[in-house]
Amino acid sequence: TQNYSGLSVFSVFPTEGEIEAGKSQEFVVTFSPDHESLYYSDCLRVVLFGKQTAQEIPLRGAAREHPVFVEGGVPLDVPVESLAVTSSVPSQEALATGKVPPL
Repeated sequence: TQNYSGLSVFSVFPTEGEIEAGKSQEFVVTFSPDHESLYYSDCLRVVLFGKQTAQEIPLRGAAREHPVFVEGGVPLDVPVESLAVTSSVPSQEALATGKVPPL
């Protein structure tokens, strides 16, 4: 679990089913964080026949207490550990390099 509540940050629908030969299947992924963090991550794994992994899709997300809208930018670089405690105040080094916008 990644949320403080114990519920998953990422939920997927459908979680199981059948895909006929030659057909495709869409998955809906919902991002529902319960606290601010820049380091949410998980992996969506499509398993066939209960044992063979057909596809792995990394899921990454960031959440802020205040809405922020960004166009373009650098892709998120999320470490494996998603429950890392992060400061809500950017470091002077991050501000100096321009990697974190001032709050």
